[in-house]
Amino acid sequence: MLHMNRSATAVLMGLLFAACPSGCHRAADVETPTETASWRQTVEVLTHGAYRPSQDETTELRKLVAELREKKDTEIDEAELQAVLHDAARKCHKAIVWYILCRMAHANSASQKELRRVVLEETAKAKCPDVPDLTEYPACFILPRNFQSLVFYPDSYGGRYVAYIATEPFPAERLIGLIRSELKSKGWKRLDAEPAGAESESPLAQNWRKFVDHTSGTGKDAVWVWRAQWTDQQGNRVEYMCAYRERYTSDRDALLALEKDPTNDSVSVVASWTPAP
Repeated sequence: MLHMNRSATAVLMGLLFAACPSGCHRAADVETPTETASWRQTVEVLTHGAYRPSQDETTELRKLVAELREKKDTEIDEAELQAVLHDAARKCHKAIVWYILCRMAHANSASQKELRRVVLEETAKAKCPDVPDLTEYPACFILPRNFQSLVFYPDSYGGRYVAYIATEPFPAERLIGLIRSELKSKGWKRLDAEPAGAESESPLAQNWRKFVDHTSGTGKDAVWVWRAQWTDQQGNRVEYMCAYRERYTSDRDALLALEKDPTNDSVSVVASWTPAP
């Protein structure tokens, strides 16, 4: 059974559905200013102390994710990556700092504590805006290459969240496969039981859930949701929720839509990390 406090679950669901306020009928919708503004305004209401990378930082981070995804840990040039890290700190690109520190930790860098200290000093010297420090965000937050609308934020219980939108047709096999493989390689273990051999089956056959959401204003939203939870050796937990969402004018149309796969390829993702009790 998935375990999460009621407050955290409410925030997760709110953010997940805020990503597609008008239904995400087309993948391009998430790129329009209206959609992005609505997404960010909702996040602002639900959370405090959120960090949203600028468009320039998002572009650089996307390139970095694509580049490092192709490399094994033994192929990483640590000196080169440190140079990128320090440059990002000076530019106040905190999401890039977080990603590099996570990847260097995965590569068994022996200087994590010192690196964090230096990065925080460089960030202070650069007089970065007063936004949350991301250097302690865990490495269990997995980014695909094509993420959009990335946001980091903490909660009042000590947890950490990351939300974004990715582009992939239902049932997001590549995205979910990436999340599973990355977490497994980092030592995380699934908490919720899966059928034997499920790792190689379609996510749709495992635990996609479908329902009609009546809380989105005048429309009725058909929603497809996938969620799973992992734990590490220290007892920390991470949960991922992925959703497709489409807007219809009536319950009947929404229910008919749920009999088929979603027609759009915009998948909203929210990952939450909860520290061990």
